[in-house]
Amino acid sequence: MSIPSEPTVTSPPLEALLAEIESDRAQEVSTLTQGAASSSEEEEASLSTTACIRFSVDKAVLAAPLSAVIEVARMPRVTPLPGLPAWLEGITNIRGEVVSVVDMSDFFGWGARRSQGDSLMVFRDETMKVGFRVGRLQGMVSLNTETLQMPSGRFSQGDISEYVQGGTLVDEAFLYLLSVNDLLGSKRLNAFRRTKGLSL
Repeated sequence: MSIPSEPTVTSPPLEALLAEIESDRAQEVSTLTQGAASSSEEEEASLSTTACIRFSVDKAVLAAPLSAVIEVARMPRVTPLPGLPAWLEGITNIRGEVVSVVDMSDFFGWGARRSQGDSLMVFRDETMKVGFRVGRLQGMVSLNTETLQMPSGRFSQGDISEYVQGGTLVDEAFLYLLSVNDLLGSKRLNAFRRTKGLSL
């Protein structure tokens, strides 16, 4: 399988990145609550532009909508559980709540890529929340969802095409936008949620 090369991106310190994410989240909430009237062109542009957190997984660069991310942090201690596939690492405690942790690289079929520099991103949809081990967090990016494309054959041997809305060039590298709903609603995750009683 051919995986796109990771661009040379200098990651900000995690504390600075977390502050940036919280600032963007507060600005997004403020914009929604103000409900200020604007021109139709501005409203349409706002609807098609999504604030995202950019991060690496193996050699690929992806982004997740800020609205779907409820936690980003250094990779915490994970307690393994017996009888689970390799991509399902186990469980961890996030602010007093037990959350299952998935190795995103392993889940995509690229093999486990676990290191001390990894980060945790907790995604949510209407029914569940799951923590994912990812590589380096690379800051915020705004994506125009109307210009996303899916290069043919780029992930022909992997599963990622099922979980992304498409991608676009950012900083001279191709970046893929995750569809968090498709990821969390996948048959693989939900099969273990039902049979193992996991906190997914």
